[in-house]
Amino acid sequence: MNREGKWRLAALLAFVLVVVAAIGAGAARSAMTHKAAGGIIVDGTTDSVTNIDPAGNYDFGSATADALIFQHLLEAGPGGLTPHPVLATKCGFKGNLKTFSCTLRKGVKFHNGKAFTAADVVWSFDRVVRIKDPSGIYTLLSNLKSVKAKGKYGVVFNLKAPQATWPQILTTGAAQIVPKGVYPLKRVKGNTTKQIGTGPYTLSKYSPGQQAVFKKFKGYWGKPAKNDGVIIRYYTKSSTMTSRSRARTSTWPSVTSRRPSSSRSARRRASSCTRARARRSATSS
Repeated sequence: MNREGKWRLAALLAFVLVVVAAIGAGAARSAMTHKAAGGIIVDGTTDSVTNIDPAGNYDFGSATADALIFQHLLEAGPGGLTPHPVLATKCGFKGNLKTFSCTLRKGVKFHNGKAFTAADVVWSFDRVVRIKDPSGIYTLLSNLKSVKAKGKYGVVFNLKAPQATWPQILTTGAAQIVPKGVYPLKRVKGNTTKQIGTGPYTLSKYSPGQQAVFKKFKGYWGKPAKNDGVIIRYYTKSSTMTSRSRARTSTWPSVTSRRPSSSRSARRRASSCTRARARRSATSS
């Protein structure tokens, strides 16, 4: 791998760590906002979305949305960058650092109900290489000679030269899996069209420059999300995002504080009535 390639990989691995941390922070926030927001995580960002389609995704704003929809054979994090199986059950080099094989997970379905197989993996990698999107994400696969299906639940990656970092490449946006046929082989799918992955959320609505609305995928193969959905709101200015965020959070204490206050008032009124009745009873007797 040349110097530029190594720089790209290092930058992307750092980026993946940031994305994982962001998702972890979002999960932590859900515990605080669940009752107030009805189980919906609301997030804000000044990042923009270039392409939701993984074949054209090489920026933080796009990757943040994609992380909820699409998955990889191997994932990095949370808790570190060591790749571990997700859509695969096991992966490894065979004989040298030029042949890498994976056994795929059975029983996984895409958001459209289609079963996940090796054909989807081959299609996903082939289209990234063919499209060569201007974002440059295809360069992460520059050492890929070919990817072949081995039965319905096996794939083999043949590399041009030995590459010990190939497992890390499989955790990047260039290696996210999409269903065969749904995503065009030679062009990027439009952002406002239906996006299909295997992730824990489905993208129910995307309004460019405004917001992306995600709903929990009930047919998810793994551990289901604890919240009902996610909304990512896009802002052009950080000051606007901050002020609106503060406006939302500032209403929560008043909502929670009114209940105890009203209860105390009710108890005081009840106590006053009781004392008045007692005084009337004493006077009449």
